[in-house]
Amino acid sequence: MKMFIALILSCAPVLGADTGIRVTTQTTTSGFSNWVAFVTNTISDGPARYGTNTTTPPLPKGYGQLFVQHEEVFTRDGQTNLVRFTESTNGTTISWSKHVFYHDGKQVGDCIASVPGSIQFGSAAGSPYSIRLISVSNNVPDSVIIQDKTGHYVDFFRCTNGLLCPVESHVIQNYNYWSQIQD
Repeated sequence: MKMFIALILSCAPVLGADTGIRVTTQTTTSGFSNWVAFVTNTISDGPARYGTNTTTPPLPKGYGQLFVQHEEVFTRDGQTNLVRFTESTNGTTISWSKHVFYHDGKQVGDCIASVPGSIQFGSAAGSPYSIRLISVSNNVPDSVIIQDKTGHYVDFFRCTNGLLCPVESHVIQNYNYWSQIQD
């Protein structure tokens, strides 16, 4: 019986392992008027929601410009694969975004987009992975792909409303399956 309990306890971390994509969000709101300046901070954690944008309640009367900064950390199966920073004005219009991509704990590259429609994209020096930005029109990213040196897809991100989000694991598996058939 003791052996059985020891076996169960040794497998407990595997049974409770985090699977899928989760996102942790930290939001900082700042604004100003002629008399008052304020800053608020909110942190949430939960499953990733694709293509969603939170909106900020309207400003109280008398307030001027509102700036909302989001820092979102996406993890797949417990490992960080994307850190996204965005800033919007008046809680609705995104003025810039920065996406930093990771795989196996190593930074692979980043993408910075600012209004009006400029994109800077780069790969991390010495990364064992290749990273590609796919764009269907000028300065609008469609997706980002991370591959290992053998061409195997290890991560994939799709763009929704100008922001990149990780896709579900089965999408990456499908890409690897179809790429093997074509070879």
